Amino acid sequence: MKNEIYPKFYAPYKRNIETGFIDPEQPQRDLKPYMNDSTKWWVSEKMDGTNTRIIWDGYKVNVMGRTSSSQLQGYQNELLRTLIENDNYKFDETFGTQPVIIYGEAIGGKIQKNPHGVEPQFQVFDINIDGVWLEYQNVQEISENLGLTYNDHVLIGSWDEVIDIFKDMKKERDDYNQYFEGIVAVPENMPLTRTGERVITKIKVKDFDWSTK
Repeated sequence: MKNEIYPKFYAPYKRNIETGFIDPEQPQRDLKPYMNDSTKWWVSEKMDGTNTRIIWDGYKVNVMGRTSSSQLQGYQNELLRTLIENDNYKFDETFGTQPVIIYGEAIGGKIQKNPHGVEPQFQVFDINIDGVWLEYQNVQEISENLGLTYNDHVLIGSWDEVIDIFKDMKKERDDYNQYFEGIVAVPENMPLTRTGERVITKIKVKDFDWSTK
């Protein structure tokens, strides 16, 4: 398995060229089959930080940015030093020689001006073992075993509920003057598109025209 970057994913609806906002009447083709009352969705908060990968090649652990050419920032270097000095054996015990990529976001401290107001930390949102994406229950368990912070995923009952929880979370942040960028949503059974990509979407506050809601 190569050091794959985290796949890019898009808003759930096409964008209105004139307004610049997404149009709820135009769902993306790959997402439309799952926007119903029977499909459950895993939902997590989209964290605004620096995309980071922890890579275990079967023998040693490494930290990389979103791409192989990305230069490590201050906290990413600290994370690498900590993993090498203290936790390398945990990866060996957990994964053996299986190649693994742990995807997450470095947030807090001076990262992205720290919109979340927290101490520097790495939050895990996905794990790929030898080309297979893990279910989120397993992602949480492995994160905890490795001493890493897990970005919680909640199972929501339908697409309408996904949108409702998104609006509720925005409202809560508005009321308490807290930062909220959006959410990430994945169908429960983690389907793939015809081209082998994940069916996954991000819903961002800035993509909606809130004057019409």
